[in-house]
Amino acid sequence: AAAGTRLALQLLIINDFKLYSYQNRYHNTQPMSRINELIDGSQLTHHLISAKGRSVATLPTLISMILSDPNTYVFGEILALENVQKMSSSEDESIRQYFQLLEIFAYGTYTDYKESGLPPLSEAQDLKLKQLTIAALAAQKRTIPYSLLLDSLNIENLRELEDLIIECIYQGLIEGKLDQEKQQLEIDCTIGRDVRIEDIDSMINTLSTWKDKSQVLLEEINLKIMHAQTEDEQIKSQKEAFEKNLEEKKGVIKTSLAEEPEQQMMMDQDFHFMDPSRGPRGRKGRKGRNKHRHM
Repeated sequence: AAAGTRLALQLLIINDFKLYSYQNRYHNTQPMSRINELIDGSQLTHHLISAKGRSVATLPTLISMILSDPNTYVFGEILALENVQKMSSSEDESIRQYFQLLEIFAYGTYTDYKESGLPPLSEAQDLKLKQLTIAALAAQKRTIPYSLLLDSLNIENLRELEDLIIECIYQGLIEGKLDQEKQQLEIDCTIGRDVRIEDIDSMINTLSTWKDKSQVLLEEINLKIMHAQTEDEQIKSQKEAFEKNLEEKKGVIKTSLAEEPEQQMMMDQDFHFMDPSRGPRGRKGRKGRNKHRHM
């Protein structure tokens, strides 16, 4: 029971990672309906029901059907079944070969298949493995040269390669565009493929490293925010002090302007009293008023 629980948790981690890798690798904002269908394992449901309880000897036929299914691109749940795992230790070489083939479709590439010496694939299986290989390359590179694709897929015809890429885009395995001038495929996003159980520790280490770097970056951002807030408060204080000083200056000027007419009036009065052409009371005397008359 404990082993079953551990396996269930591992599968949960794997499925979450496959979805995470699609959603976050290139920050894609496209609708997720099609990609969810491809990676959430829902297409495997009826295959899983068929596989459970089957004898090892009858599994190769079912696996061949699964590998040919155009709507099934993840195989981890099938590989996790106890009877499927028993195929790897079967005395029948053909049964072991089907298990190896299932592993290649789950984790490998077309090159792995060519080097394995396994029996020929059907046309549908050959197409699917090439599509999965393109998805695997797209997870590693943002830009994939045609030359690498041709070599990895064992294709010599450029038109055939471009048709295959277009089919991958149509199926929702990748999103990107063909650059025929530069002879390359530019990737926007791709599906996440199955993850080996033994790779989970490495994934955890990678995610832990990413978390630590993100924490450092977050702390730096917080420091910059605090610095910006401090500067903003200083600017506000300076602005308030300037406005207060400005209002005080305005008050002084208004007071000065209000007192100016009264000062002008006082200056005019002083001028009248100081005028020598006027009498002691500021009025002019009568000319010849104090002269004597001669007899």
